[in-house]
Amino acid sequence: MNAGLLIIILLLGLSFLGFPIYLALGIGALAALNLADLPLIVLPQRMFAGMNSSALLAIPFFILAGNIMSRSITGKLIDICNAIIGHIKGSLALVTILASALFGAISGSGVATASAIG
Repeated sequence: MNAGLLIIILLLGLSFLGFPIYLALGIGALAALNLADLPLIVLPQRMFAGMNSSALLAIPFFILAGNIMSRSITGKLIDICNAIIGHIKGSLALVTILASALFGAISGSGVATASAIG
């Protein structure tokens, strides 16, 4: 039997039995390692190799930046945009678009802006 197929079958079966997902994945991975006759030292080595990426380091920093900006600068940006174009009819959408544009200019990332404003 294929190791990947074994992991999927065990994940689904144990999930339906009420096991937490992390336990079902862990049991499936251990069973696949046992099936492939690999030593258990391979598991932490593969886990570290999968997490050893500089691109994954950006995720917590984007969350931190969004948290800091939501407490300080986001409210001020919306207040400034509301003062500039708040008197126009239908200004809620315009204020949101202008605040998103300014937030995107500050952060430099459209995806981070969409997740922070949304």
